[in-house]
Amino acid sequence: MLGLIVCGVGGRMGGAVVRLVQQSKGVKLAGAVDRHESARIGRDVGEVVGAGRLGVVVSGRIEPLLKRNVAIIDFTNPKASLGYLRIAAK
Repeated sequence: MLGLIVCGVGGRMGGAVVRLVQQSKGVKLAGAVDRHESARIGRDVGEVVGAGRLGVVVSGRIEPLLKRNVAIIDFTNPKASLGYLRIAAK
């Protein structure tokens, strides 16, 4: 099963993606990222996006979430996207 890391979970589109991933077969939510200064860090992402408790905690860093069989869905901004791309390419 492919794990998905959603970046920008504090935004409208990031939250919508989290809710859609939970309803989809063949993929699972492997991580949730928001700005490192966000008050959402440490909270359950499902509670953040109004989907109920999902057991995935919002992180301010993507590095600890990267592992095999994950894809990144990014709804942040161009600067953050390029940063995530550099980290994922390592």
